[in-house]
Amino acid sequence: MKNVRTPWMVALAAGTVFAGSALAQPTVFDDLGNIDPVAGTTLTRTGLSTTTSGDTAVVWFKFTLTAPTTYANLRHLSIWNLGTGDTEFTLFDSTGAIRSVDDDDGPGVQSSISYGSGDGQFPNGGTGTPLIGNGRDQELQPGVYWLGVAHFANDATAGWTYEATTQTATGPWDLNVSAGTIAEPTPTVTFTDLGTLGASDTITRTDESMGASEVKWFKVNVPGAVRSLNTFLDIDTEGSALAPTNATRLSIYTALGAYLGYTDTTDGSGSLSQLTFGDDAPVRPAVGNGLAYNGRDAATFPAGTYYIAVAAPGVAPSTTGATGASWGHTSTSTNSGTFNLRITNVPLPTPPSGTGLVTGCLRSDIGGTGNIRVNAVPGVSPTSVSLTVSVDASVLGLGTVSLFDDGTNGDDLAGDLIFNRAVTVAGPLTAGANTMPFTVTDELNRSTSANINFTVSTAPTGGESLEGAVIPSGNPGDALSSISGNFEASRATFHKIQICDVATFSASTVGGTTVDTQLFLFNEQGLGVAVNDDHVGGTTLQSTITNLFVTAPGTYYLAVVQYNRDPVSDLCANTLIFANLPFRSERGPDGPGAASPFGGWSGAPATTPSTAAYTIALTGACVPGTVAGCDDIDFNNNDVFPEDQDVIDFFNVLAGAECSTCNDIDFNNNGVFPEDQDVIDFFNVLAGGQCP
Repeated sequence: MKNVRTPWMVALAAGTVFAGSALAQPTVFDDLGNIDPVAGTTLTRTGLSTTTSGDTAVVWFKFTLTAPTTYANLRHLSIWNLGTGDTEFTLFDSTGAIRSVDDDDGPGVQSSISYGSGDGQFPNGGTGTPLIGNGRDQELQPGVYWLGVAHFANDATAGWTYEATTQTATGPWDLNVSAGTIAEPTPTVTFTDLGTLGASDTITRTDESMGASEVKWFKVNVPGAVRSLNTFLDIDTEGSALAPTNATRLSIYTALGAYLGYTDTTDGSGSLSQLTFGDDAPVRPAVGNGLAYNGRDAATFPAGTYYIAVAAPGVAPSTTGATGASWGHTSTSTNSGTFNLRITNVPLPTPPSGTGLVTGCLRSDIGGTGNIRVNAVPGVSPTSVSLTVSVDASVLGLGTVSLFDDGTNGDDLAGDLIFNRAVTVAGPLTAGANTMPFTVTDELNRSTSANINFTVSTAPTGGESLEGAVIPSGNPGDALSSISGNFEASRATFHKIQICDVATFSASTVGGTTVDTQLFLFNEQGLGVAVNDDHVGGTTLQSTITNLFVTAPGTYYLAVVQYNRDPVSDLCANTLIFANLPFRSERGPDGPGAASPFGGWSGAPATTPSTAAYTIALTGACVPGTVAGCDDIDFNNNDVFPEDQDVIDFFNVLAGAECSTCNDIDFNNNGVFPEDQDVIDFFNVLAGGQCP
């Protein structure tokens, strides 16, 4: 079959409601009048056909349903057509919402819809293998409905609207409508009557015998399972023991003997079967290693009497053949042994559980303060009365600790099932992703263990820290024209420099590497000064910083990093010192952490981390460090200067004489003496000049 639309797809479409819709209802239609499932109604319209384009390719029927058509009261409504052409049905309610769509459930490629209990009959006439009337389209409440019949696939949307595309004409065909109440027939199979499943009830059958090729039948009356009402129905064969293969099949038939379309062979443990309807959250835990019970077979399962067939897999039931009616189900399996059957709407016993997190700020270098938190969920069947939560906090150096839900020790509100413990942790800690196991236990000693996943912020180390900044070689004050190195994969590198001439200062990686770089400049206190990602006015992905934001000479830290790793002032909050945008600009600190000193790094390279070489070209920079200046002009230290005696004493010492109160002859303190430069610098300072 093509374009098959299942009941849950229809239910989804039906969720689109146009309250007080202003959309136009069909203006040309055949009013079928009242359809009464209590007294019974049979209607036929013959010799119908459609045209070939858009909305005009739809034949419309209007009817009023006078009473609820439900499975529990065995009322049915069946609508089908017979004839030529490939038809498609769409049923709208009085608001224009779509209730059902069908393409090929009728004979051949004709259409059929079935509500309530269905009538347990195949649509009569025609050829092919139509689906049995089994109520697969769920139930209808009293009201006005509109049926649109068009050629496949003139698809409809809510609001009585069809797509305006040219379609093949259909016809001639006849429309058939049948509604009524069916008396529950006498089953044609031998069955065990399990009675009624009450609310919050479980029916079990254990160690039932099964021979090869045998099908066992069970009759049961169940309450409705409705996802929106958080009710459910779960059926399984856990604990069965069949050989040579421990495999079963569950299939459900209506009170009229029609196969309902629900069967399973694999959802339980191993190859055992399981069916689940209604509520999908929270899921009911699996029994054994089967799937969890989550209502996946249908969101709604109507209340009423059903027949459950238990067999070993062999021949799957069909809604279109002999096994679709009169409790028709066969098995060719060679399995035999015993099986169990459980029908329940009681949640399986579930231990308490929880989800955890760590709040606050923990750094790899100094530790920090935080709060260990677990949001606990009580167990069910029965419901947990009291809970305890313990955490293995060994990774924080704390051992096993208990959490609190009493409004103390970092807990905000007593009794809200949110357990907390405030902690202060000393460093060092393992940087990056960490886990702490925790266990939630109730008074019945039921427990669940899980992990709290948290991150310890990575404090800057080595070249990524100001303390570990690379210092260029050379004498303090020597001109510095470039610095070179290799990128550390995923890490930045600080270089300590001296800006000696503000007017000419610049730093650039343009032409010095093939890597997409960023340059960041910080002052001696670690405060941001300037950033550049992509060279201003150029087209490269390398970086250039100028003197635009440099106000004074002094010691600075120049960081080079592969894009996009950025400096932050707060490691835990990832507070950027410099905004990311715009790329091709030189900017001062403009991020949320602009006013605070450097605290660490955030982010990682946007491309594969590189260890390529780089060179940063510099102007106006020199090697950092203390540059020794000249002595003062009071050479003989008699506190009288300038005077001739200072000159006399200077030359006497230069000639090798002794002077106990005089400075040494290395006047400019460059470590070279005696030399002419000492004499030149002495007289330059004596004349009021600066020491070079």
